[in-house]
Amino acid sequence: MSQPSRIHDMAVADRPRERLAERGPKSLNTAELIAILLRTGLQGASAVEIGHHLLRKFGSLEGLARASLDQMVEVKGVGRDKAVTLKAAFELAVRLSDEKRRESPVLDTPAGLAGKQLKEALKWADKVVVPLQASIFDIYATRNFLDELAQSRHADRLDVGIVAMRVDERTLAADQLSAFVGSLELPTVGTLRDTQNYVQLAANGLTIFDVASARMERDLAQWQPICHWLDH
Repeated sequence: MSQPSRIHDMAVADRPRERLAERGPKSLNTAELIAILLRTGLQGASAVEIGHHLLRKFGSLEGLARASLDQMVEVKGVGRDKAVTLKAAFELAVRLSDEKRRESPVLDTPAGLAGKQLKEALKWADKVVVPLQASIFDIYATRNFLDELAQSRHADRLDVGIVAMRVDERTLAADQLSAFVGSLELPTVGTLRDTQNYVQLAANGLTIFDVASARMERDLAQWQPICHWLDH
């Protein structure tokens, strides 16, 4: 049996708005949430079907969020008003993310943090980034830290991610680092190359995010997956 072409023709319990009100937003798929914003479809296609079409056209929800108003209205059934509504919703999501980021400061702790100091810091954390250099000494120290972290009563609610630091893929040390990280059963959320960019910027009180230079493009790209992991 084919799906009704109008949401109004669906059983009440199957309509996106009613399901959201009854079961919460997580009960809806992405296309159905988009359909609520669109409100109406067009002859032969429901708002849900248009939501699916938008996701297919732009490849993902992120792709849709990046689309311009002109690109959105190219989709049949999406006029200017609906495109503006979608843009407003995406902007609210961005602002919410920024607000949460401001409310969740980064706590930069010393490398030797342990014992009571570590337990106190973990009370305020929901994610722990563990930087790890391609050094046998750093590997042993990190192993001890992760063992203590696993024994913390906060361990069950923490997301722990490894960031491989100062990696030169041509070296034996990089191979040792890769083998160790592979044994951890923890995600490697990023890999940062060995470069003088960080040293030179730090000497001037700057980070790679403070300067606009083609010389930083590769380093900025390496930070993208780390920032994405922290934001989600």
